Amino acid sequence: MDRKIRRIAITVPVAIAILAGCVIIYSVLQAAGGTGSVHASAGEAVAANPDVAIEEMVCDFDVWIGKEVAAAEAELRKLGRAVRVLGKDTPATMDYRHDRVNVIHDENGVITSVTCG
Repeated sequence: MDRKIRRIAITVPVAIAILAGCVIIYSVLQAAGGTGSVHASAGEAVAANPDVAIEEMVCDFDVWIGKEVAAAEAELRKLGRAVRVLGKDTPATMDYRHDRVNVIHDENGVITSVTCG
């Protein structure tokens, strides 16, 4: 019986320490805007860098309205922006990211509006 108690007394704190480490790593990744991926996009790198001024992130993408989603998405990613492609009735989170461009399209894949945030 004494061995079982000693084994539990050692195992439980170790398990708690591992769990706490996982929570800390997850929190750091979430705060950085990352997904845990080694290959983060340029937009995620900008989101993780608090030194980038919000004014630098221009939101003037109305030229894409009426065009195909795939072309716009590729161009926006080249600019280092995080891109979220949504259908007109697609639910989305309401979190604000100054580096993100929301591309809303119709059922034919044609862009109907472009917003930032």
